[in-house]
Amino acid sequence: MKNSYSTYLLSILLVTTLVFLLLYTSQRKQLEETQNQLLLTQPILNFLSFSLKEGNVDSSEYKNLTDLYNDSLLSPIATLNSYFKKLEKYQNNNQGILNEIAELEAQVIVLTLENSSLNAQLTKNNKTQRMELDSLLVEISLLQKLNTKAQAMQSQSLSALDSLQRQNKILQTNQKSILRFKSVSGVDITYFGSSQNGLAYGEGIGFYSNGNEYDGAWQGGKKHGYGVYKFPNGERYEGNFHTDKRQGFGKYYWPNGEIYIGYWYNDRRHGEGYITDKFKTKTSSGIWKNDLLDRQAPIEFKEL
Repeated sequence: MKNSYSTYLLSILLVTTLVFLLLYTSQRKQLEETQNQLLLTQPILNFLSFSLKEGNVDSSEYKNLTDLYNDSLLSPIATLNSYFKKLEKYQNNNQGILNEIAELEAQVIVLTLENSSLNAQLTKNNKTQRMELDSLLVEISLLQKLNTKAQAMQSQSLSALDSLQRQNKILQTNQKSILRFKSVSGVDITYFGSSQNGLAYGEGIGFYSNGNEYDGAWQGGKKHGYGVYKFPNGERYEGNFHTDKRQGFGKYYWPNGEIYIGYWYNDRRHGEGYITDKFKTKTSSGIWKNDLLDRQAPIEFKEL
């Protein structure tokens, strides 16, 4: 912006100088014409002076003629002197403008040097920050690898713990009945627990040939009452059963963190209930019918 201002002032200076040069040339020409007129009229003045002496004209007429002559001669000279004074004034002003332009140019040079120094410092700082960021990214990558390894070890530990708990349950129920029978859907079940009349009855655990597992209450060889039913893919149901089907209040868990909390009937979601995501935010809430959300409504359960 300062460069633009300097250029603007320099342009004004050039235009002003050009105008006064033109005026100076014009007035110079007029002065030369006046001097020529002076040479031409000098004989007239001499004649008037001679006539005055001889008495051919009176003194008042001579004075009028002389004043008229002086006015016609001195007026252009006074005008030219006025222009010369104005020209000198503008030249002084222009010199001040030139000095100001020189100061601005010096400031521009200083700012340019400061800007170069600042850019060099910024480049150095950016390089340092980039190196620090690269180092931080390497550390984050190592931490992520360690976290993945820790999660894998935790998963293995949980699997081992689950296996030990299952073996413990089997050992605890060895003093009770060991039964083998088929479920209502025809899947083979190995049962460890209480029995009555050769059927699973009371508390026990059943291992299905397809990998499913049920730990809870039984009646007449069927799941009946409260229990936990697990699937190999990580899904599980915790709640009430009625003659081998989910019925009453229960919760269903998915591996992605979603949970259905509500009522069931004939092995399907039915009645009041809602689904929450892994952040415990409700995504579907209302009245369910035949495993589908039939009507949306805000649902809250006092005790879960």
